[in-house]
Amino acid sequence: AAAVAGAVAGAVWSQTRRSGSRTGSDEPHCPARPELPLSEVETPALVLDLDAAESNMHSLDQHMSAFPGVRVRPHAKSHKCPELAKIQLKSPFTRGMCCAKVSEAEAMVRGGVLDVYLANEVVAPEKMKRMLNLAVHHGAHISVCVDSAENVRMWGRFVEEEAKGLEELSVVVEINVGQNRCGVETPEQAVALAKLIASTPRLRFAGIQAYQGAAQHIRSAKTRGATVDRVTQVAREVVAALRAAGLECPLVTGAGTGTFPFEAGSGVFNEIQPGSYVFMDVDYSLNPDSFFRNALFVLATVISRNEAGKWAVVDAGLKSHSVDTGMPRLFRHYPALGKGAPDDATTARLIKDVRMENGGDEHFKIVYPTYASVEDMPNVGDKVLLIPNHCDPTVNMHNWLVAARGDRVEHVWRVHRG
Repeated sequence: AAAVAGAVAGAVWSQTRRSGSRTGSDEPHCPARPELPLSEVETPALVLDLDAAESNMHSLDQHMSAFPGVRVRPHAKSHKCPELAKIQLKSPFTRGMCCAKVSEAEAMVRGGVLDVYLANEVVAPEKMKRMLNLAVHHGAHISVCVDSAENVRMWGRFVEEEAKGLEELSVVVEINVGQNRCGVETPEQAVALAKLIASTPRLRFAGIQAYQGAAQHIRSAKTRGATVDRVTQVAREVVAALRAAGLECPLVTGAGTGTFPFEAGSGVFNEIQPGSYVFMDVDYSLNPDSFFRNALFVLATVISRNEAGKWAVVDAGLKSHSVDTGMPRLFRHYPALGKGAPDDATTARLIKDVRMENGGDEHFKIVYPTYASVEDMPNVGDKVLLIPNHCDPTVNMHNWLVAARGDRVEHVWRVHRG
């Protein structure tokens, strides 16, 4: 934990001015600056609790210490922030970052993260050229994911035409292990694709990806583990088929925040890809065996309150939160003023019984239980911290991540969204 804290303190933080569009800059307006109290941060704002995030990184390290042959490649799609990625990479268990999009990979490399795996198929020629550019002109080690012969041939052609200085491109074959999204269906198809990669000049067969995203939120740990057992069996069969065909499989990668202990302990996987663990959200917290803390919040301001109806309206709505998996949850009033202290059992019950309602693009309603008094409700101008229901797409709605320790801003990071 001390090493992580030191990394936070020593990180180089960028784009923290509060100018942006008001002064004609291309940068969007920044809602905060270092040393500002949270009560003065402009809202809605995406807020990271640094203490909780560091705790989550430390917890992951503790769990991974039991699996010395397995490395962590955190998924940057959760935060899209190279400064946070560089802190994650301080862990002795971590190697490189995962990305879901070329734009995320570009942000990582240009921010100083030089080992990037694009864990998604890319077939658009311009995007493929941009990925290769990161290796040729920025010195990054990049690896890519495929599930078709057409895609392999495209990478082979573009490596020859666009990446003269690149010695080889690492290519991973994706296996469909139950999510029924991308990936080849059989060990035989995986072998055929791996052979094509190995026979293509300057392409290197790097291994397989076996990711089951739908398993991450299965509430029962027993059922989740049984689902991963099936994933592991498919991956094991593919590895065996590759070896029978004379092909070594140096990498078996996959897993996520909800399942990584199962993959890490399987004896098959040697890399995991958790992303949300550093933030967490309402949906992940519904997994009863979750041991990570909520570290990501949306700070909002109360702009109206209705005492008769016992509701308050905040200035954060659908443009500030993804509600694809449900509404956010009230974490606390801020400042607490006796209304939201974590050690106050009465207040904890009140917050648990609060109901969030969708008020549209710019508004959510916080509806208080019938037993609540007017004094239990926040005043106009007070701020509240909301826990997003789904962290990844919520982050993608914000330009800045306000990193705070306690009630004071330490740094502000640019979110490379899109």
